[in-house]
This record gives sequence, C-alpha cells and structure tokens, in this order.
Amino acid sequence: MTTFLFELKKIWRQKKLLWLFIIILFCISGLFFQNYQKQSTMSERASKAIEPYIADSNTSYNNLKTIEMEGSLTELQTKQLEEVIKVGKELVDWKAAIYNGKWDKIANIEHEFLMYVQQFIHMAGISNLWKEANWKRQ
Repeated sequence: MTTFLFELKKIWRQKKLLWLFIIILFCISGLFFQNYQKQSTMSERASKAIEPYIADSNTSYNNLKTIEMEGSLTELQTKQLEEVIKVGKELVDWKAAIYNGKWDKIANIEHEFLMYVQQFIHMAGISNLWKEANWKRQ
C-alpha cells in the first residue's frame, strides 16, 4: 500500500495527471463544439436525404391517380395506390419528425416506410429509387 501511495504522490508531483486531465478536457470540449456546430445543419441534411423518396412517391401517386381518373385501374394497381398512399403518409411523418426534432421517432418511422416500400415492390410497382432505398438498408 505504501508503494502505491508513493507512486501516486510521484505522479502528482510530476504534474502528469494534471496534463492528462487538461488533454482530456480539450478533447471533450472539441467534440462538444463540433457536435454543436453540426446540430444546426442536421435537420437540413436529413430533409435533403428524403427528398428523392418524396419525389418518387409523388410521381408514383400521380401516375396511379391518373390511371384511376381514366377508369382503367386494375386490382393490382389499386393495391399499389394504397401502398403509395401509406408510403406518402410515412414520408410526411418522417419529415414532420425531422422538422420537430423528434430524432428518437425517426428510426421507427423509417422502418415503417421501408416496410411499405417492400410491400409496394412485391406488388410489381418497382422503380429504381425504391429498390435502392430497400437494398441500402439491408
């Protein structure tokens, strides 16, 4: 026990512990400052990431709605339209969560979004962006 106390006193007198604490404090402060700076742009980056999905969802919805207006919507296309509406709802919820800063809910919303996209793909309503969204997450 006396050698342990001796070593602690020796480290304390050489100021190694003080320098270690100062280095750790600077590292933690640097990380905090970096995160604080990036926090303001986090919602912008997240919104920009889902814009292609919103555009593709709107395109699919408009195409299916046009076919429905013409009266030539098949049963498969009706199911696709239902799934596109669900996808659109999830995208709106996702964007609202980003806007309101509810970052803890985004993972669940994204999961629901991908589930609806997968159902849409299984109904043969495949587009490249939807495939990319599905495969990127697996």
